[in-house]
Amino acid sequence: MSNQCEVIRDLMPLYAESMASKASTEIVEEHLAECPSCRDYLREIRQTVSNVTDTDSSALRQFKKRLQRKKTLTVLVTLMLTMVVLITAIAYLTAPDYLPFSDEIVSVREMDDGTVMVIFDESVTGYDISFVTNENGTDRAYSLTAWTTTWNRWFHRHGSNQITLLNPDGEKVTAVFYYQYQANGQEDLLIYNRGSVPSGGRATLPRLVLNYYFILAIGFLIISGIAWLIFRRKPKIANVLSKIIFLPVAYLASHLVITGFNATTYNAFRDFIAILLAMIPFYIAFIAAQAIIRSKRKSKP
Repeated sequence: MSNQCEVIRDLMPLYAESMASKASTEIVEEHLAECPSCRDYLREIRQTVSNVTDTDSSALRQFKKRLQRKKTLTVLVTLMLTMVVLITAIAYLTAPDYLPFSDEIVSVREMDDGTVMVIFDESVTGYDISFVTNENGTDRAYSLTAWTTTWNRWFHRHGSNQITLLNPDGEKVTAVFYYQYQANGQEDLLIYNRGSVPSGGRATLPRLVLNYYFILAIGFLIISGIAWLIFRRKPKIANVLSKIIFLPVAYLASHLVITGFNATTYNAFRDFIAILLAMIPFYIAFIAAQAIIRSKRKSKP
């Protein structure tokens, strides 16, 4: 290789990246026109530069992709937890606050045709009515209660009294009891009586069904946790089981934020629906948080 080739090859990296001066470019091009060896050397330089550029670009794209995924997951976790807060707030604002009995809130009247009606004051947000029938299926004893909510107290709109007929088909109403939250062990109040019905000793108790669901969720969590420990060395199975574990965890978390540790309720269906609604964003937040943690572990050297 001549001295001229050595000088030209010193300029070749600048020339390959179009960074050489105009005069140097003309010198290199004149030499390349007559020197096959330097032309081959130029191709090698350009190929090397291209490979390095592609590698750097690919690494940058992967980094940007991971960063964007992490941001998306973080936003998702924040959004889901915000939904949990909103659902919990709505559940508490609309939770029944059972009203103590008074003639102004609830009154029972019997019409001349034997029809018995219950009149609820306009301040009553909701009410519940149930009955039991005697052995002959002709006489009925009713239990009822009324409640308001925090939301109704804050944004009360004056309306009209609510009237409900207990026996539109002519059934015989023997008694009507009023029950309220039994935290202090109060008995049901007999507010209407048309027969031989004892006035004391009867109490409508709250349901415990949510406690049973809570216990079932704990049992499912234990079983799925044991399964994960058994298959933790098998990544595919362990990954599926980890997602299954989050189901009872999400249910337990939503149960606690909706009802607390005291899960006795007079309105089990309403509370159970609220728990399920809070469970969904809880579960999504847990899955997204798990993905963020795994991403951080993979990014560590």
